[in-house]
Amino acid sequence: MPLYIVWDIDPVAIPIGDGGFNWYGLMWSAGFVAGYYVALYIFKQEGFNKDKITNMLFYTGIGGIVGARLADIVFYNLDYFIENPSEMGMIWKGGLASHGGVPGVIIGAWLFTKFNKEFKLVWLLDRLAIISLIGLGLVRIGNLCNSELYGIPTHVPWAFIFYSVDDLPRHPVQIYEALMCWGVFAYLLYTYKRVKNNMPGLYLTIFFIFIFSIRLLLEFFKEREPGLINIEGLSNTQLLSVPMIILGIISLILMQKGYYKKWLS
Repeated sequence: MPLYIVWDIDPVAIPIGDGGFNWYGLMWSAGFVAGYYVALYIFKQEGFNKDKITNMLFYTGIGGIVGARLADIVFYNLDYFIENPSEMGMIWKGGLASHGGVPGVIIGAWLFTKFNKEFKLVWLLDRLAIISLIGLGLVRIGNLCNSELYGIPTHVPWAFIFYSVDDLPRHPVQIYEALMCWGVFAYLLYTYKRVKNNMPGLYLTIFFIFIFSIRLLLEFFKEREPGLINIEGLSNTQLLSVPMIILGIISLILMQKGYYKKWLS
């Protein structure tokens, strides 16, 4: 009989009275720290003022969080939040959807470039595609600590039994997604360091196509969540991933036709 991993971790990492610091919030914080150091490396490589990093992360971080929260409310938990509107701002409990986070980050980046003219939006979005990936993986570890977004039942030897859910061995899809993000990050960073004069838009294009294609595929291993959009055979996340993949294809066309290079000049 396989020895499955019984997952029974307390979502609260550091208890303080009746509350404390959740693993989910700590993973978000760790993601921002990791993003800062990746941005520091990139800014130094390209001769930009490192004092701008905190400001840039503020704009894009706020945009990403607001967008991700709104997407989670509208597409995944609308009925719940209509009944419990006071919980809409409680992001430390979980409930952030990357499909809303991406447009939120883009809006935040656009606002940042409006106030910091030395940065071009295309250049910044290209670098944010690299900067954000460690954090995206860490957020999935936060989901793991919350015992949420778990997979369908399976008998693979690395299956997890989520004690707070039921006694069935399941795919640890949160770990799959975290490894996916870190793998794409390693590839993009390697490409950034080793290949000179990459075409503008390359990292952004890879981000959209690879991240959301793999997310679409991994949804087949994830327990189906209720949501606003219901089509037989496809989950909410899969349906929301399709426009992101299309954006990636459009980005590829723009890159090949040289539009990104024109916008940088």
